[in-house]
Amino acid sequence: GIDLIAGGKSKKTKRTAPKSDDVYLRLLVK
Repeated sequence: GIDLIAGGKSKKTKRTAPKSDDVYLRLLVK
């Protein structure tokens, strides 16, 4: 959660993030 908000780390987590997290990242990217 906090890592995703960081922004720069969001890209790294996206690669190893599960599908559930992927949805969250998509919302943040938008």
